[in-house]
Amino acid sequence: MTFSASRLAFADCFKLFDDAVASEKGIKFRVKNRRHAYHYRNRLNHARRLDRRDNLDTYTDLSHPLHGRSVYDGLTVVMHFDSSWWLMIEKVEGREFDVQPLTGDEGNVEPELYNGGLGEAERKEAARSKSVPPPVIRPTSGLRRI
Repeated sequence: MTFSASRLAFADCFKLFDDAVASEKGIKFRVKNRRHAYHYRNRLNHARRLDRRDNLDTYTDLSHPLHGRSVYDGLTVVMHFDSSWWLMIEKVEGREFDVQPLTGDEGNVEPELYNGGLGEAERKEAARSKSVPPPVIRPTSGLRRI
């Protein structure tokens, strides 16, 4: 599906972004179902893309901090489901993490291995293919059976 190239078609998205910028950590709002959550998340991201495009024309000086950027780039749109579907527009700078420094006692814990981006199904398939012996190929006399 193609979205409009007009900024006017996304007034609701820009209002939500402005509310999120004005808040301390961001906002959230309920949507009808998963399909609407995906659709509205795409609309919000497209509105941000339009804002970047408009800022290219508005701020022609390449050194200006908003040239080709959006004031909404510091926000992220996250879908969430508890008993209903929500979209959250969070400030990236408002995220909090439980960060702990390494003390050196972590050496006795075996680290998790990076799997090269394989998903669970691909890892199982790779393990299965390693455990199955390769098929036996028998030489033929050059004649084919029809």
